[in-house]
Amino acid sequence: MADNACTDAVLGTSPQSTDTESESTDALRQRIRQLEEREVELAGRVGLLENVIERMGDGVVVADKDGKFIIYNPAAERIIGIGAKDIPIDEWQVRYGVYRPDKVTAFPPDEQPLARAVRGEEVDWAEMYVRNDVIRDGAFITLTARPLKDESGAPNGGVVVFHDSTNRKLAEAALAAERNLLRCIIDNIPDLIFVTDRDGRYIANNLAHLVSLGEADRNAAVGSVEADYVGHETAATHRAEELEIMDSGIAIMDREEPVTDAAGNRRWLLTTKAPLRNDDREIIGIVGISRDITEIKRAAEELEAARTIAEHATNAKSEFLANMSHEIRTPMNGIIGMTELALDTDLETEQREYLTMVKESASSLLSLLNDILDFSKIEAGRLEIDQIDFQLRDMIGDTMEALSLKALSKEIEIAYHVAPDVPEHVIGDPRRLRQVLVNLVGNAIKFTSFGEVVLDVGLEETIGDESTILFKITDTGIGIPVEHHARIFDAFSQVDSTTTRRFGGTGLGLSISSQLVRLMGGAIELSSQPGGGSTFAFSVKLRTGILVSEATSSKEAINLRGLPVLVVDDNATNRRILEEILGNWGMKPTVVSTGADALRAMSRATDLGEPFAVVLLDSMMPDVDGFMLVESIKQHPELTSATLMMLSSADRAGDAARCRQMGISSYLTKPIKQSTLFDAIVSSVMTSLLTQRSAPVEIPKTHTETVRPLNLLLAEDNAVNQRLAARILEKRGHTVTIANNGLEAVEAVRRERFDLIVMDVQMPEMDGLEATAAIRNLEKETKDHIPIVALTAHAMKGDRERCLDAGMDFYVSKPIQPQELIEVIDSLTSAARTDDDDEGEDGGNSEVFDSHAALDRVEGDQELLLELIELFFEQSPGLKAEIEEAVEKRDSKALQNAAHSLKGSTANFAATAAYEAALRLEMMGRGNDFTDADEAYTLLEREILTLTSALAAYRQDVLV
Repeated sequence: MADNACTDAVLGTSPQSTDTESESTDALRQRIRQLEEREVELAGRVGLLENVIERMGDGVVVADKDGKFIIYNPAAERIIGIGAKDIPIDEWQVRYGVYRPDKVTAFPPDEQPLARAVRGEEVDWAEMYVRNDVIRDGAFITLTARPLKDESGAPNGGVVVFHDSTNRKLAEAALAAERNLLRCIIDNIPDLIFVTDRDGRYIANNLAHLVSLGEADRNAAVGSVEADYVGHETAATHRAEELEIMDSGIAIMDREEPVTDAAGNRRWLLTTKAPLRNDDREIIGIVGISRDITEIKRAAEELEAARTIAEHATNAKSEFLANMSHEIRTPMNGIIGMTELALDTDLETEQREYLTMVKESASSLLSLLNDILDFSKIEAGRLEIDQIDFQLRDMIGDTMEALSLKALSKEIEIAYHVAPDVPEHVIGDPRRLRQVLVNLVGNAIKFTSFGEVVLDVGLEETIGDESTILFKITDTGIGIPVEHHARIFDAFSQVDSTTTRRFGGTGLGLSISSQLVRLMGGAIELSSQPGGGSTFAFSVKLRTGILVSEATSSKEAINLRGLPVLVVDDNATNRRILEEILGNWGMKPTVVSTGADALRAMSRATDLGEPFAVVLLDSMMPDVDGFMLVESIKQHPELTSATLMMLSSADRAGDAARCRQMGISSYLTKPIKQSTLFDAIVSSVMTSLLTQRSAPVEIPKTHTETVRPLNLLLAEDNAVNQRLAARILEKRGHTVTIANNGLEAVEAVRRERFDLIVMDVQMPEMDGLEATAAIRNLEKETKDHIPIVALTAHAMKGDRERCLDAGMDFYVSKPIQPQELIEVIDSLTSAARTDDDDEGEDGGNSEVFDSHAALDRVEGDQELLLELIELFFEQSPGLKAEIEEAVEKRDSKALQNAAHSLKGSTANFAATAAYEAALRLEMMGRGNDFTDADEAYTLLEREILTLTSALAAYRQDVLV
């Protein structure tokens, strides 16, 4: 009651008030409570607002109309750098500096935003700069100032809100700098760069593109399209291209096209266009870059013109070389040929010495000419590598055998070794491979005064049917300084200026060899030190061939497996090579280095009941040489059952005769071909086993086969060559008619029947090719075919093909090699014999089967001859069937192989007619010429039948 009384007192009422007054009091109380609640709510909101303002990142400053700070949040203190408590507002207004963005022009105090707001003004500054004693570097701000007003609208204070845009300003400045740098870079790029939107309107262009459009103002092209500057047809083509790029999203790269620029100049552009994408990877246009390649195109055209000129020059050079080859080889042919003929006559010693020197000098000149021609062809890129089947080991053996004479004359060891895994039959260019070997091995011999020269051949790798063969030529010569290794393969290069004077040579050999090796898919390397010898290593790529040689067939037919053999040689390299070769044949080799060791080894083997069947002896060993060792062996009867074979690295006069006198089976000169050694061992062992006699083995004699005289036509314009060729042919018993040019040759054929024509290719009035064509036309009426042998001094690629295409049967290069020419003529004319020609004084069998010559070839061993006859009866039908099939199918390789095998079989019996019939077919296969092949096979069939009958009759007579 007391509380109510107090309340009533305050409100001015008494308990006696009426009910109406009581209701008014309740309403007033309720209103007071509402106001109190509202005040609490407002206080909360004010507190919240103050809290928000305190935590805002933007600065907020509020002042009353008297200039007193009401609100000064921390952000304002941080951004401005001055706190509200640090300085009175009137001084703050003075010290607080606001500048325009130039950082130089300041606003006076009465224009400061807070002062203006207190005065009732509204201020909006997009960007200003503030600086004072605290903020030395200043800050960029964006600012809004508004006045506070009372209920009547009069200014009652002011509020300023500002944002620190310094970082944004700096970022924008950096971005602007990067943009300017990028623009500068793009504008300085000489390529034409442009950007278009999806409608094909230019968005941006660099200066180079603007210049090409003829515009000087950077923004002049913006909004325009390409059709505003170029022809509508070109613009339409480009627009279609760009639409396709935007549809597919695939750029076009490096398209060349000719254009005409704003100045009317014809230019070439290399253009790339790619789709332009936004951040969402949507295609919104095209980016294009065009490079002016006018100068490049012009240079290419000039280069093409220069290449054409160079090709014409190269062709002219090649023709010049061909003509020079002819002009030089023609007299060289006469010099060499006439010298050989002169050497065949009776001469005084001094005359023979002079002529021998002439021949050697001419051969050197010819070798030099060949090197220069090869180098020129390589330089002109006209030398090509042939791909033919050949036997690698035989080629290597023949090459090393030919080089051995030079080594023997210097009394140095020469040897070669072919690893067992090296393929026997390969496809490549044997002539060029031989040329590289001759150069490298010849150089090794030239620069080696003592010691040895060794060729090692191994298999480096095989991929599919292609093998990489590694050749290493090692010598013990003078060596080459390291500083000269790089240039030794350069043309016309020698190690020093005295090399040529001391050893000779042009300096072309190694350069040519290096280029040939490169053309054969390999590389050549050198390892050498002065005084330490040299090693040249090169590799070539050869495909595996499919030929099967007679030597291989023989190895398969004759089994040497398990045969004990002793090798006696003081040279370790030779021992290693022979041991591997013999081991590969299945023999059981034992190697020793001295005669004393050999005697001990032979005695030990005999005591064990396994005496050596074959003993290979080196003739030149220190202390006890090969011949002394043979004499020691003969003093021990228990050792004489072995077959003795002498190997020599120096073909000394009288050594062969001494071998015969001492009962030595064979005399072989190093380096020894594997096939030659194999045949010698087989022959010696078979002779020993079959005859069971120890008499000395006679070295087979050389027989001159009977040759039918031929009526020959020689078409040659050079008088010296006429005389030379005629003399060579006349010495064989042939009749020779001379024609001075092609016209005379054709007329001679009209008048007379010739067995064969030797035709020079290059002659006045009518050359050999034209004359051959005319003669072949004449033969269409006579139904005859006269063999024609091309004779030319040309040495360029394609000469052989041109000769054969013209209708010639074979091709012989000058200088004339007498034996080569004779063999070609014999092979081409073997089918022309008549039945009367085949009949001799003994009733016609002298050319069918010469039993005396056949016996002589098997060293009088009649039992061995009968075995060979049986082998012939077994093999000849199959070989003859292969030849017939090859002729029917026109398979040149098969014909060459089968005819070669059958020819080798007939040679054992001195069967001249059958041999020449097989040789003719072999030559047809080699030249891929099947003209008259059916006739040639018919002749072969007849000769083989005749030979078979003769051999059967001989066998019957012997057995009876």
